[in-house]
Amino acid sequence: MAAHLHSIRQTLERSGEDVVSALYQLNTLLDYSTREEVIKAAEVISVQLLFDCLTSNDEELVEVCCGALGKIFKALEPQKVCMYRGYIELGLQHPFERVRQTCLDTLASLIGDPNVQEMVTTSTAFHLVTQTVGDPSLKCANVTSNILFNLATQNKCSGDALAVELQGIMHKDSVVRCRVYELAAKIAVSDDTLLGSMASILVGMVQELVSDDVLVQLNCIELLILLLESSGGRQFLEQHQIVAKIHSLLSMDRAVMLIPGRCGGQLLDYMDGTFLNQW
Repeated sequence: MAAHLHSIRQTLERSGEDVVSALYQLNTLLDYSTREEVIKAAEVISVQLLFDCLTSNDEELVEVCCGALGKIFKALEPQKVCMYRGYIELGLQHPFERVRQTCLDTLASLIGDPNVQEMVTTSTAFHLVTQTVGDPSLKCANVTSNILFNLATQNKCSGDALAVELQGIMHKDSVVRCRVYELAAKIAVSDDTLLGSMASILVGMVQELVSDDVLVQLNCIELLILLLESSGGRQFLEQHQIVAKIHSLLSMDRAVMLIPGRCGGQLLDYMDGTFLNQW
């Protein structure tokens, strides 16, 4: 196996036509290796060399290379993965979705480790990770949202700093805004202190209730219902007179089209003062 790995490395270093074939061979070897063997293989092949392959415009090459990187990262200890922080940061900015996805999946799987948490919450990495909430790929965006939710709810990052970063991407389009609103609402419900950090984003969500975009309105209504699940969320609604805004929306002719039966029922119960009796 060692001789085969050295042969694969030599091929990758030459950057010739056989690189894709060599990467396929590497993936096959990793598939049939124990964790210890994968770690040893990473020492021979060099993770840096694999990242160098990602500079190619050959989509097949990048895809196969990401497969190998993903398998290696799964085997490495979190502290070892952190040694490749610079490469991961570059990967988060890569034009190919598969590269971004590989880096995000690696971070998501290790986000409970203190070393990885420290790496992700440093200024550059934190900014790059937060930016991918606005990724064109919904899959990348969802993984990022889970990473940020875990960091925020475990008090591993500043809620205020996260809010500032999220506000910086909301201008992209309505889809990204709704992703930010959803993440902010989930974080806010988890902890009343974090609700305070997310308040400016939540206020923006309320302002969307007068939007001409019916889908945006519907998303915001559903997220407002999510806020009702915590005492802090209910206080937020009352303090900002949001219930009155919802009442006005419900009075509109198209309210039936906007609000599903379950959602509308819960909001109406709350406005009638019966919702709170359930808590």
